[in-house]
Amino acid sequence: MIRASQKLSKERHTSWREWVAGMQEKIAEWWQDTMPACIRQEVQNLEAIEGMIDELLQHCGQTLVTHWVTAQVADATESHPPCPTCGKPLRCVSRHRSLHKTGRFGECAWTRPYWVCGAGHGGWAPADEALELGPEHLTPTLARFVIEQAIDRPFDQVPTIVESAWNIPIDGETVRRITERVGQQAELQEQNQITTVAREREEGKTPGGNPGPEGPEALLVSVDGAMVQFCADHAWHEVKVGVSVPLALSSAIGPAVRGVGMASPDYCLGLESRPDFWPRVYAHALQQGLETPSCRLVALLGDGADWIWRYGAEYLSLPGKTLIEIVDIYHAREHLWAFAAAQFGPGTAAYTAWATPLNATLETQGVAPILEALAACPEDAARDPAETRTHARYFHHQQARMDYPRYARMGLPIGSGIVEGACKTVLKQRLTAGGGMQWTRKGAQAVGTLRALHDPTSGIDFGERNRMHELPRGSPNPAKGAPGPGLSTFYRH
Repeated sequence: MIRASQKLSKERHTSWREWVAGMQEKIAEWWQDTMPACIRQEVQNLEAIEGMIDELLQHCGQTLVTHWVTAQVADATESHPPCPTCGKPLRCVSRHRSLHKTGRFGECAWTRPYWVCGAGHGGWAPADEALELGPEHLTPTLARFVIEQAIDRPFDQVPTIVESAWNIPIDGETVRRITERVGQQAELQEQNQITTVAREREEGKTPGGNPGPEGPEALLVSVDGAMVQFCADHAWHEVKVGVSVPLALSSAIGPAVRGVGMASPDYCLGLESRPDFWPRVYAHALQQGLETPSCRLVALLGDGADWIWRYGAEYLSLPGKTLIEIVDIYHAREHLWAFAAAQFGPGTAAYTAWATPLNATLETQGVAPILEALAACPEDAARDPAETRTHARYFHHQQARMDYPRYARMGLPIGSGIVEGACKTVLKQRLTAGGGMQWTRKGAQAVGTLRALHDPTSGIDFGERNRMHELPRGSPNPAKGAPGPGLSTFYRH
């Protein structure tokens, strides 16, 4: 058996997966040859069999990881490596500094050389760089699993899942610290991108470089917000949500209220002020093809709030593109029914008789019949004249954004369900999950950024966009042209 394994290990293989596949039968043969009969008699049902194999793999995994890493560190030992900061030769202070990591198979430990910079730039272990490690005691594999769980549920629920899945104990504070740290680095990358785009706009350049000719026919941009409570002041603060969706108008069939002709949406979340949120939305819209020549129409969909139109036009009204502003029809209908309640009284027969036909008319004929019906209601007969004036003003101010029959003919969405759904699934289900949940501002933004990237309906691969070795700690600002290091500095020991 050993000779056969040695022969197999010396053969050439194109990938490690082929080598593993070749070892499967050999391991099965060894298993059958060495297992005592008493164990076969003791372990009978499938649950017990799987449990025993799982425990065996846990112990073997620890041993294999330790031996593999130890051998790799020994092979890669470098004589007087340069300081990553100043380039001067480092001084070795220990040839065998120990390192403990908790990973997929439990805790593993090994030693490696450790160096310091004489110019005061700190200590460094080159082996950690090669292995893409860092200060946290979790390995990248376990940390990634922890983060993916933590962006979907409260931190204190994650340890139970980790222990159930991998039989590895971990505490909720570690979960919070690692998740927020990675989220803060993801947010830093996003801010660097926003800064780069803003600078290119000021310089008169095409933001994001020269986009290729391929892109969407049109782009839908929608924004909304929800409230999150901070632990510092126990007050509620608005988190803004932006959605950018490429539209294929030629393939749209009828009203695109249900998203017919839509591609996968891109989400962004921000705690900044409303005017400062729009550069984030703009940067994400660029990623969805806003500046491509093929994108000649931009639809801005909102609930009627003035800040949406004021700042949206600044970033989306671009040369060669038509900007169409659309008030969400569901918000318009809410104002319609609210007017009816203020005029006739909620739940009355007159309330229902007046609003029901107009509710349908708004989509099929637009706002003109609504304005006529509003004008025909005498204010002195209203139950609440002040409220009727408020809702009537809403329709008068927004009437240019309520041409719903035209939007439907063009294949444009007229309902903001997509952004409200994002507020619910991307934002509320995590940042407001559980009674009394409170956040720090940095923590909420960090988790919100990861949540937007990870949302499964966005079509974005969290693993590709958020590899932990691409989220450095203390790296130079990429917006200034300096490359960032890898996980070794994000998770530096």
